[in-house]
Amino acid sequence: MKIFFSSPARFYDGVKQLSGYLELGEDKLHFHFDDFKHTHLNLNISLADIESVTVFPIFNIANNGLKVSSKGEKIDLFILKESKVFCEAIKNQIERLRRKLGLFFCDKNSLNPPIYSSPFCPCLQESILKKLICDLSFLII
Repeated sequence: MKIFFSSPARFYDGVKQLSGYLELGEDKLHFHFDDFKHTHLNLNISLADIESVTVFPIFNIANNGLKVSSKGEKIDLFILKESKVFCEAIKNQIERLRRKLGLFFCDKNSLNPPIYSSPFCPCLQESILKKLICDLSFLII
């Protein structure tokens, strides 16, 4: 796996913290736990499944939290020193992956839009339909 960004981090469940390393790969976010180095226990989040990535404050003191929300209402929280930089790196990699796969951003009628949406997004369908009607209007005459 090609690693674009890596940082020591802690997996956080709101109470407990497990130390490890958070790594951003070409198509997934990978966290491997320090305490389970000799096991298969790892956390892998497909970038295609990530709906949002945000930075959040820890104990209302420092913005060292990284919140990753994925399909299926899954939320993973991490604590790391460079959370803002890692957040931007994840968003940039998702954008590269999205362009590679031909997926489109959708922000219509949403307060917290997903980072990407499929070509079946209603907003995209509407814009494609308008373009198609415009392109085919010369045939109606």
